[in-house]
Amino acid sequence: MDVSLIWDGIKMMVIGMGMVYVFLIVMIYCMKGMGKALAPYANFLAPAATQQKRNDAVDPAAVAAAVAAMHASKK
Repeated sequence: MDVSLIWDGIKMMVIGMGMVYVFLIVMIYCMKGMGKALAPYANFLAPAATQQKRNDAVDPAAVAAAVAAMHASKK
């Protein structure tokens, strides 16, 4: 077995893993930078996202009866 082929494989592995590591570091810094750049616009959609509709169509007594029936069937 040729030792130079093994060293070439190890070099390629280190270069490939190094490239992935450098890419991930650059991506993290880009994401942090975008977060800081877009921070003033963070409240633009916040009021629409926090509104929740309440569903008053469900009778609380019916829910209580369904839960009681489930508990009774498990015994």
